[in-house]
Amino acid sequence: MAKKKLTPNQLDWLGKIRAIPEGISETELLDLRGKAKNYAMSYRRSLESAIDAHNKGLAVNSPIAKNTMIETGPFGPKGGHGYRLAIDLLTQAAIQKLAEGENNGH
Repeated sequence: MAKKKLTPNQLDWLGKIRAIPEGISETELLDLRGKAKNYAMSYRRSLESAIDAHNKGLAVNSPIAKNTMIETGPFGPKGGHGYRLAIDLLTQAAIQKLAEGENNGH
């Protein structure tokens, strides 16, 4: 497969995903206003293309580490469509253990 150079918009979107570990909604990420709303589907396709290229290791200029995947799921407000960096199972277990310790006063 061919390598892909991400556009400035795509780089901005991936940078925002990287900056907000708990996840960001698609609406907040794209932040479409005014005339840009007329091109919402085009922006969504471009975002999906950037995520796909990154996850497949084809994005030559991604701001996210190559070994870090981007997840798509219910990470927006009230479970709306959103994006976040994937957390490996070991890290997820450690975070949960730390949270349990804080809740127990340790």
